[in-house]
Amino acid sequence: GYAYIEKVSVKPIKINDSHATLEFDIKIRKSRLKDLNISVSFIDIKTNLIVDELRKRIPEKSREVYEIKIVHPLEKDKDYRIIFEIQKDGETLSSRGLNIYALYTLIPKDRELKVKIRDVDFKLIEEQDSRVLVEARYYIEAMENYSLRFHVKAIQFESNVLADEFWVDKYIQKGKTSMISFNLSLPKDYNYLIKLEAWRNEYLLKSWINSLNLSPAKRIPEGYKESEVSFKVSDFIPESIPRITPERIVKKEGKVAPGFEAIFLILAGGFALWRLRK
Repeated sequence: GYAYIEKVSVKPIKINDSHATLEFDIKIRKSRLKDLNISVSFIDIKTNLIVDELRKRIPEKSREVYEIKIVHPLEKDKDYRIIFEIQKDGETLSSRGLNIYALYTLIPKDRELKVKIRDVDFKLIEEQDSRVLVEARYYIEAMENYSLRFHVKAIQFESNVLADEFWVDKYIQKGKTSMISFNLSLPKDYNYLIKLEAWRNEYLLKSWINSLNLSPAKRIPEGYKESEVSFKVSDFIPESIPRITPERIVKKEGKVAPGFEAIFLILAGGFALWRLRK
């Protein structure tokens, strides 16, 4: 007699934030052998530790070609080596293995976003002494109808400082090219990474990054690397931020403590009284 694993296929059947439930279809060929079991071991590739094991008995009266389905949830933050074995009386007659990577890329159905950015333009609207007003235009195509919230961020390239941001709600209709635009007020003479994010139901679904070079002498290169840059923090503080002024010191009983002028007058009066007595 004989028994061996001919084929193993796998497909996802349920996805959530933390787990991916997979269905394994195992095709077995056997003849004249009894007391057979199929054993499945799930091994964390990073640690080489077995995180779970399953065992299932193969029916005695099964046909020569027998197919068995095993459904099992796996944590999405790990990569797995999965070993399938046909065993008889503790001995392995046949084995087959497969590796599964990047389960974290599987997303729930309600988080799917079939959207593509066709093009992006940056237009200089206005220039002031230290800032420029830039309009960012995105041309979007979708395979489904979506109500989305878009968030655009201008991040200074070398420092990773958020220079400006903007939110807008937009309905994207499938089969058409939609345009969304944002106005960003940015300090001059710096280079930026412009990041567009698509949100739905308080979840970040997808993001795109483009470069905006306002300092040609320090242009963002392809495959960029970090480098030193002349960076003024004051350029990135909006004028609308209120200046913090210290409050007057108040005693517990509610009386205002004397300021520097009052203290000076008290000292001057004491000095004059001392002169008169003397």
